[in-house]
Amino acid sequence: MSCASGFGYTYLRIPQQINELFFDKLFNIIPDNWKLDNLGNKFKDDIKPSQMFHCTLIGKIPDNLKEKAIKSFEIFVKEKMTSCLQLKLLNLNLTPVPRILDKKVYCLSAQLIVINSNFSDIRTKCSEKLGGGEIIYDKEKVHVSIVYIDEEYLSSLQNLLENNQEIKLLREEFEYKLIFEVNQVGIKFKDNSIEFSLNE
Repeated sequence: MSCASGFGYTYLRIPQQINELFFDKLFNIIPDNWKLDNLGNKFKDDIKPSQMFHCTLIGKIPDNLKEKAIKSFEIFVKEKMTSCLQLKLLNLNLTPVPRILDKKVYCLSAQLIVINSNFSDIRTKCSEKLGGGEIIYDKEKVHVSIVYIDEEYLSSLQNLLENNQEIKLLREEFEYKLIFEVNQVGIKFKDNSIEFSLNE
């Protein structure tokens, strides 16, 4: 999980049991040689591709606000995020990644929605508390980036999604059905990442 140069972000960490149930399985079906990291770079030959599954809360937090943002986010979590967030899986999407400008990269992601809180309000207040950063996606929904690929493999991945029996079974079992709780959030900059537990 890399940060864009000069920026950090806050996130919701997907629980390990949900990764094992759905996200890891989907990621592992896709051939490793198709995969890029989240900045659109190829993995080194001696490194097995991996992904830390998460949902971005607030993005583009300038590095020069790092110390203030970390302290402010910790306070915000303790004061405003006082219970676990309940998420529902919606569907899979395969879309271009507009933030990567030097080549065409696509991301297979899972769309989710928070069902037990006003997530738009949480995002807005979090951004205000941090004093910087942006709500860079739909205020109401979140997504989990599963895999990034070069345009070269777009048709191959589309074919895999349509025809792979294991993927079909995963989608039939979990799309619009899987509901789970998130109790871990974090803030990440290039040189460090700090996580906090939500109160039970």
